[in-house]
Amino acid sequence: KDSSSTAHSFILANSTGDKFDGNVTFIQKGTGVNIYPAYSESTFFSGDVVVESTTGMQFGANGGFSKFKAGSIQTIQRNGSGTIQFKKLEVDKKGNYVELATPITVTDSLNLFKYYLHSDSINLLTLSDNIKVTGGSDSSYIMGFVSKIGNDSFLFPLGSPELTHPYHPLGISAPAN
Repeated sequence: KDSSSTAHSFILANSTGDKFDGNVTFIQKGTGVNIYPAYSESTFFSGDVVVESTTGMQFGANGGFSKFKAGSIQTIQRNGSGTIQFKKLEVDKKGNYVELATPITVTDSLNLFKYYLHSDSINLLTLSDNIKVTGGSDSSYIMGFVSKIGNDSFLFPLGSPELTHPYHPLGISAPAN
């Protein structure tokens, strides 16, 4: 049924986690229509994740983790103008990296365990105020551009695979005011 004219919600991973073994596209049409991937349980992504929406989409709205695990390069992209938010995002891959082909915001937790997350000045990674970052090492880091919201001291888990020791964190202190 085409739900583009009626308010509906489609909740994924509400009581049991999900696993997407290939590429997945979430198509959200209309006002008041919402898809909630990784709603309250962990969801494993082994391929690319594409969001088609003009209103945005939040992964893990009720606390579920979005986990990127595959050995291949995985891309997060959007078709449309809606924003993409991940409440909890984890990079624990068997190889390669996660490529941002759209800006995303992580609002609660970012876990970096194995391999890296690649962003650039257009496809920016934004970290919300009071975010918890776990990991960050020569094995896992952010390669690229990061924006941090808030007024707390923070350690950016940055790095580059082109260096002998890839992990090069950058810290900022809390502002005086």
